[in-house]
Amino acid sequence: MGDLFTFWILRIFLLLVFVVCGFGISYDKKSRFCVYSLVSGLCYSLIQGLRYARGVDYMHYKFDMEGHWFVDNYEVGYRFIVIFLSQWLHLPYWGCFICYSALLIFAVLLVLKRIPQMAV
Repeated sequence: MGDLFTFWILRIFLLLVFVVCGFGISYDKKSRFCVYSLVSGLCYSLIQGLRYARGVDYMHYKFDMEGHWFVDNYEVGYRFIVIFLSQWLHLPYWGCFICYSALLIFAVLLVLKRIPQMAV
């Protein structure tokens, strides 16, 4: 019961952060965009990146980052990212997931910087 409660508390907290930061990005001064994007990006990256066993491919990605390669993996770009994060930077698999989440929210924030009205 505690895990489900924690899950929903974190989801509601993330929603509130997005609502507050969305209004800030849309209606506050342009100079505060970095503050709102940093807060929302950090919250999203940590909450989503540290959620264990999220999605159907979580264990596959975890095995890849631990060095258990699948023979049918021909994706060169993905393989480079995994090798870069897990072997060159020596990040644990959960650190790689935080990086993936940060890249996703960074891409969304780049769009919101151009079109701030979409943040609401």
